[in-house]
Amino acid sequence: MLRVAFKDLMARKRRLVTTGIAVILGIAFLTGTQILGSVLNDSIDGLFTDIYKGYDAVVRSPDVQESAFGEFRPPVDGELVDQVRGADGVRAAYGVIESPTVQIVGADGKVASSGFGPPTLVFNWIDDPIRPGIITEGRGPEADDEIAMDFGTVADNGWSLGDTVDVVGQEENRSFTLVGTLGLGDDGTSESAATPLYFTDPVAQELAGTPGQYSYIAVGAVEGESQEELATSVSQAVPDQQVITGEQWTEENTDQVAQFVGILTTVVTVFGVIALIVASFIIYNTFSIIVVQRGREMALLRAIGAARRQVLGSVMLEALVVGVLASAVGIAAGIGLAFGLKAAFATLGLDLPDSGTVVKTNTIVVSMITGTVITVVAALFPARKASKIAPVAALRDVAQDTSAGSTTRRVIGLVLALIGAGILAKGLADESATLVGYGVLGIFLAVTTLGPVIAGPVSRFLAWPIPRLKGITGLLARENAIRNPKRTASTAAALMIAVTLIGFITIFADSAKASVDKSIDQNFNGDFLIDSQTFGQGGLPVTMAEELDALPEVAAAAGVRVSQAQIAFGAEFVGGVDPDVIFDVVDVGETEGDLSALSRPGTVALSIDQADEFGLSLGDTLNVRFPASDEVKELEIVGLYERPDAINVNLPLDYLFGLP
Repeated sequence: MLRVAFKDLMARKRRLVTTGIAVILGIAFLTGTQILGSVLNDSIDGLFTDIYKGYDAVVRSPDVQESAFGEFRPPVDGELVDQVRGADGVRAAYGVIESPTVQIVGADGKVASSGFGPPTLVFNWIDDPIRPGIITEGRGPEADDEIAMDFGTVADNGWSLGDTVDVVGQEENRSFTLVGTLGLGDDGTSESAATPLYFTDPVAQELAGTPGQYSYIAVGAVEGESQEELATSVSQAVPDQQVITGEQWTEENTDQVAQFVGILTTVVTVFGVIALIVASFIIYNTFSIIVVQRGREMALLRAIGAARRQVLGSVMLEALVVGVLASAVGIAAGIGLAFGLKAAFATLGLDLPDSGTVVKTNTIVVSMITGTVITVVAALFPARKASKIAPVAALRDVAQDTSAGSTTRRVIGLVLALIGAGILAKGLADESATLVGYGVLGIFLAVTTLGPVIAGPVSRFLAWPIPRLKGITGLLARENAIRNPKRTASTAAALMIAVTLIGFITIFADSAKASVDKSIDQNFNGDFLIDSQTFGQGGLPVTMAEELDALPEVAAAAGVRVSQAQIAFGAEFVGGVDPDVIFDVVDVGETEGDLSALSRPGTVALSIDQADEFGLSLGDTLNVRFPASDEVKELEIVGLYERPDAINVNLPLDYLFGLP
C-alpha cells in the first residue's frame, strides 16, 4: 500500500504542486510574521539597551497621566538634581530633556523629520558617559546656537561640521551650527532609529517647553553599587519622586515600542491565518476530487484484500507528504517575506538597527506542525468517507452526495442566518462596527453551513445558458456542479473568503476616503491648509497664524493646537483655537451658548454629543488637567457645537479651549 501511495503521488506531480501552493502561502505568512516579530523585538531590545546602558537609576514624577497613546508623566524640577547627587552610591546625576517637540529642515528645504515613524527628539547635552551616544566627529554643543546630532541624519542630508541646521520649534524657527555627530554602540557606528538632536540645557528646555525642568533625572552608580541599592538610596534623598532602576526603565521603553510592533505583526498574522483557512477549504475540496477520481482504484484494492485502514492510510500518507513539503517551502518563503516586510516598514520611516537574522527553532517547529496538521486534517474527512464505501458500491459508481437533504444542516444554517441578520441590523442601526462585524460573521457561517443545500439550485439557475453556449462541455460542467453540491459549496467557500476580504478592504478604504472628503466639503470654509505632517512630533510655530493673518491676501488664518488633557472622564485629545478667527474658517454646525467667550480664561466648549453623553450643559464646570502640569483647573462650559471633526478631520476634537 505504501508503494501504491507513493507511485500515485509521483504520477500526479502537478496536483501535488497546486495543492501545496495554498499551504505554502499560509505558512509563509505565519513564519514571516513570527520571524519579523523576532527581528524587530531583538532590534528594539538592543537599541534601548544601548541607549540607556549608562542609566543605573532614573528619577521621575510619580504622577501618571493617561493619554490616547498610553501613560505620560509631567517633568521634574531642575533643583532635584543636586539632591540626587548628594545621595549615597551616586557617581553622576543629570537632568535629561527627552521631548519630540521640534523638526529639522533638511538640505532640500523640506522638513526632514516629517512622516509616520520614529520621532525627532530634543536632548540636552551631557558631557558624561551616562549620555546616550558616542561622539564620532567634533564635539558637543557649548553655546546656545550650536547643535549635535546622529551621524546618519547628517550623512543623509550631506551636511558637515560648521553647516547651518534649521530647526522648526513650536514657538519659532531657529538656526544652529552643527558642531558634532554621534552614534550608538561601543564604537559609535550604530545608527539610532529616532533622530536625536542635542542642545545646551537652556535651549533644550526652551524647545521642550519646560524651562527649569527636566523630563527625568538619570543616575549612574559608583563602582560596586547595585542598581537596586542605588534606587533605594536615591529614593531616600527625594522621597516625593518615583525612583526605578535602569533595567526597569529600559524594559518599560522597550515594551512601549514592542506593543506597536506587535500590532504590525498581528495585522500580517491575520492574513496568514486567513490564508490557512482558505487552504483548508482548497485541500478538502482537492482530496474530495481525488477520492472520487480514485474511487474505482480504491474499490479494486478493497476487493483484492486491502483493509479500510490501509485505504485510509494511503490517502493520509499523500496528505502528509503534501503538508510536509509545502510547509518546508512555506517556511523558506516566510524567511524572505519577513525581511521584505522589514524593508517595507523602513520605507515608511520605521527602520530599526539590524540585529541579524532571527530564525528561532520554535518558529520552524510550529510552522511545520501547523501546515502539516491542517493538510492532514483537511484530507481526513474525504479519506474516511472513501474508506467506508463498500468495494462493490464503488465499482458500480452508486455513491451519492446526500448533504443537500440534511435537515440538521438546514436548521442550523437558518438559525445562524437569522442571528447574523439580527446582529447586523442592530449594528447598522447603532452604527456599531463591532456588531456589524459579528453580524457579518454570523451570515458568513450561515452561508457556509447552507452551502450544500443551496449549491444545487443556484448552480442549476446560474448555469442554465451554458449548455447552449458550450454544448456538451457546458452540459457536463453544469451537471457536475449540481451532482455534488457539497464539493461545489466547499470550492465556492474558498473563493467567498477571498472576495469578502477584497470587498471589505475596498469598501473600507473608499468609505474612509468618502467620509474625509464629505467632512472637508461640509466643514472647511478655507482655501488652504498648512499642516506639519508630523503626526504629533512637533508642529508649526505659534506665530505663523498671526504672520499669515497679517498678509493682505489673507482674509483669516486660524491656528489650531492639538494636545492631550486629562478630563474628568479620561484622557482626551483637545484643541486650542483663536475664537475670533477659527469660526470664519470652519463650520462647526449648530451651536449653543457663546463660543467667542473662549477668549476668556477659565472657559471650555464641548461637542453637543459629548455634553449629552456625560449629562453636561452650559454653565456647568469641568475639571481638566493639562500635560506637564499637576494643577487641576475647573473650567466653565460656555459653548456647545455640533461637529467635532470640523476643527480636525482625522481627529475629532470634543473639547475646545482658547489659545492664550
